[in-house]
Amino acid sequence: MKKLLLNLASLLLFLNVTAQYSTPGTGVNWNMDSLVAHSGGVVTNPASAIYQISADLEISETDTLDIFAAITVNLDANVTVTVRGFFFADFFTDVIFTATNQEQPYRGFRFESTSEAHFQNTIFSYGGGLKVLTPNFTMQFCTIHNNDLVLNTG
Repeated sequence: MKKLLLNLASLLLFLNVTAQYSTPGTGVNWNMDSLVAHSGGVVTNPASAIYQISADLEISETDTLDIFAAITVNLDANVTVTVRGFFFADFFTDVIFTATNQEQPYRGFRFESTSEAHFQNTIFSYGGGLKVLTPNFTMQFCTIHNNDLVLNTG
């Protein structure tokens, strides 16, 4: 019985360490601050205009993530951002998505067939790149560089 409880405790600890967050799919427009407030620590705001994503993040099919500010989003190693809904990053200066540690890239972004995305003045670096499965995808004045071809989203 003790061994069973110990194994169960270990499993719960493992699940907590590898937690992820999915928006609830209720048609809400999210921004980074609302993700900080509702993601249970998956998205944090360690400094002004800097956000960190520490585990997989999913934007559900009817939800939207809007970024209309010059911010930097650091993604931890192996993190994937999956978009099934809408994702807009558009500001007159750069919105930056990069690895928390450049030696440990994030897995990348995956845009499912149900998603719609528009990026302007956005930089994606030190990750696994972008996997785009939707025809509703545009990028203008964006940069994708220093991505890992082995660690990717597809």
